[in-house]
Amino acid sequence: MSVPTIGVFCSSADDVDPTYHDLARETGAAIGARGWTLLYGGTPTGTMGTLAEAVRDAGAAVVGVPLASFVDLGIHDTQADELVVADTLGQRKDIMLERCDAFIALPGGFGTLDELVEVISQRQLRMHANPLMLVDHRGFYAPLLAFFELLRAERLAYGNTLGAYEAVETVDTAITTLVHHFAEREVDAQPS
Repeated sequence: MSVPTIGVFCSSADDVDPTYHDLARETGAAIGARGWTLLYGGTPTGTMGTLAEAVRDAGAAVVGVPLASFVDLGIHDTQADELVVADTLGQRKDIMLERCDAFIALPGGFGTLDELVEVISQRQLRMHANPLMLVDHRGFYAPLLAFFELLRAERLAYGNTLGAYEAVETVDTAITTLVHHFAEREVDAQPS
């Protein structure tokens, strides 16, 4: 298997609780320490910027996917190893889904919510089989996870959404789960 590319969803907002920056830094360091490639929204602000910097500091590659409108304003990762400019949010998500081997959702806003729901929806429709780890830091995703349970209880969502994501409390658990996933995939890819 080639070097895995990990799509990470998080916030571009600067004025967030410092623990979210710590979480992004920990995630970036863990991705970088394994030599995995980071693919993210390409904005050097907020926890997105902290994440990308930590991956670079660990010596791994960073691919940014900023919106063209942000690039026009100069709000994009000028240090990225690769920049893939997207015209729309839909195109940005398509690029991430095409190029990533796994996803991690850290605490974030509506953009993060949009991205993780897209990954879940496409996984449910069997358009990909890549894992999505929701890092439920201090119960951040607990209300969303409860809503997902309500959707299933009301039979508004298919039961197979259960396998479309995994909620974990720590970055370490998310990374360990992905390490096992990639190891299993490598075994499955071996000729019989």
